[in-house]
Amino acid sequence: MISIDLSEQFAPKEICNELRAQKIQIDYLINYAGFGDFGLFAESNWEKQLQKINLNITALPYLTRLFFF
Repeated sequence: MISIDLSEQFAPKEICNELRAQKIQIDYLINYAGFGDFGLFAESNWEKQLQKINLNITALPYLTRLFFF
């Protein structure tokens, strides 16, 4: 099992490297990670917003590119 925070910028690359090192082939990629928040955007914590963007928007296409292209 690989446990990693996908909101971290280079987490997808670390996952890909680990799976390749273990010679694990990925046939399907299911995005089941995500988190939300509540409250007014203008009053929210910007670092938390960046984590949410990295996880909910950036990680999936990055993982797809690393594994399938």
